[in-house]
Amino acid sequence: MKESVEVAHRQLSESGVREPRRDALLLLGFSLKCDRTFLLTNQDFALTDEQSGNFKAFVRRRTGHEPIQYITGRQEFFGLEFEVNPHVLIPRPETEIIVEQAIANLEDTGERRFAEIGVGTGCVTLSILKNVAGATAICGDISGDALAVANRNAVRLGLSDRVEFLVSDLFAAFHGAKFPLIVSNPPYVSVDEMAGLDREVRDFEPRCALTEEGDGLTVINRLIEEAPTHLSPKGTLIFEFGFGQDEQIMKLFGSTWADARILKDIQGIPRTVVARIN
Repeated sequence: MKESVEVAHRQLSESGVREPRRDALLLLGFSLKCDRTFLLTNQDFALTDEQSGNFKAFVRRRTGHEPIQYITGRQEFFGLEFEVNPHVLIPRPETEIIVEQAIANLEDTGERRFAEIGVGTGCVTLSILKNVAGATAICGDISGDALAVANRNAVRLGLSDRVEFLVSDLFAAFHGAKFPLIVSNPPYVSVDEMAGLDREVRDFEPRCALTEEGDGLTVINRLIEEAPTHLSPKGTLIFEFGFGQDEQIMKLFGSTWADARILKDIQGIPRTVVARIN
């Protein structure tokens, strides 16, 4: 096993993978269905032909810079494990700010209903539901394939009876329903910025979840314009946005909105808006 790790480490390093040893161990653990402790304490373990073949295949995919989350089919988010595949964005730590703010909002207001626009894996909504007793949600996404992933995650986490999934372009399928809280992680990468993204993001994650093929603000502008129709009085909208967009976004809030504030992520970068209507 030690030799297999060394070979994989060298191949991954030569291909430019950032953390080749970590990824080699992760892929070996996935191949053997064991944890890191077993790998580190059983370095003389002999792989079967099947295990060796699977491991080599996973390493080949990773040398092509396919995200390790798509290879293993899973990603941790807010203390929960989610299924991921190329139909959905890989959940990221900075998006946990939406979850934290949503939980605080529901607990402060005593409300238990909310909606999500652009549900993807379902990581945001399902994390909220897992942490707010009795809460329910309606979630929309333009991608039926993404909704299938979200539904499987809901079933696996035992939350399918508390969430409804709709194929919807923003609020199109919501038919006038109102909510005290709406959350979203919309596409916000401008088409000009796409070429400069890390190849693992640009070449593998779903393009429609990254960019609206414009300036990165088109969907956000629609969200700000359309959300008041679907928010209860004093309702709250929470959404994520991209690097350097904060000043432009704040100019989009008109008189319908009572206030809007920007929150920074763990790196000190403006990342999330929390806004309330009148």
